[in-house]
Amino acid sequence: MNIPDSEFARIASMIIILLLSVGVGWIIKKGMFFVYQKSSARHKTDPGRFLLITSFLRLVILLIGVSYAISLEPHVKSLTTSLLASAGIATAIIGFAAKDVLANFVSGAVIIIFRPFTLTHWIKVGNLHEGKVEEIKMLYTVIRDTSNRRLIIPNSKIVSSDVVNSSYREDHVREIVKFQISFESDIEVAKKIIREVCEKSPLSIDIRTDAQKQDKRPKVEVRLLEFGTYSIILGALVWVQNPVDALKVHWIFNEEVKEGFNKAGIVIPYPNLIVKRDE
Repeated sequence: MNIPDSEFARIASMIIILLLSVGVGWIIKKGMFFVYQKSSARHKTDPGRFLLITSFLRLVILLIGVSYAISLEPHVKSLTTSLLASAGIATAIIGFAAKDVLANFVSGAVIIIFRPFTLTHWIKVGNLHEGKVEEIKMLYTVIRDTSNRRLIIPNSKIVSSDVVNSSYREDHVREIVKFQISFESDIEVAKKIIREVCEKSPLSIDIRTDAQKQDKRPKVEVRLLEFGTYSIILGALVWVQNPVDALKVHWIFNEEVKEGFNKAGIVIPYPNLIVKRDE
């Protein structure tokens, strides 16, 4: 089968245009990444803005290239007429099949435009997923949790869920570390042990003002939170640098405070089961 020169030239032109569109998109991606690196080196720059601009420009270039390549085909008009005749059915089928994809795409645009979080932020999505944001795509977001696993979450799920952004404005986080003591134990001694353990830890940061330091306000406040069924519950209000350190302080402080309690005779209560036997 011989292909006419005009037909061959048209097909070659379409392929070249498509390849140029992809190539220009790749150049735009690399160029924007270079601009972001230069900009972020001088001052703090939100990477979400560069991601939005890059994705938008690449999409526009690709659409222009595909549209121009298709326009070179002489049978496009007749094909378009045939497609429009069944547009109602096609729209219904495509809309039903791609509704989740469209929902994720729109949600991705909302996240990138309104920026409830951005790259490197520590977020918690609902009650299940928590970690550091590594990627924000148009259809999904990738976060890395404390186990170093990458969680790929659809954007529509993020937009429809409650999101806790621990990095939104402040870098440091306040964590309440709870301890239980018996009703017979000395509360002031227990509070002193907890405070000393928490304040000497390198994970604990000092956010006190000079006036608060002059007033001898403690670096870590320890308060009686509530009375439990079998115990008194004390809570240490500890400020740490980031959410990862907030997770660490629990198991680190628990071990050291337990040693202090043992030396001071502070009892950690537990329910006792007494079984009476019939005589």
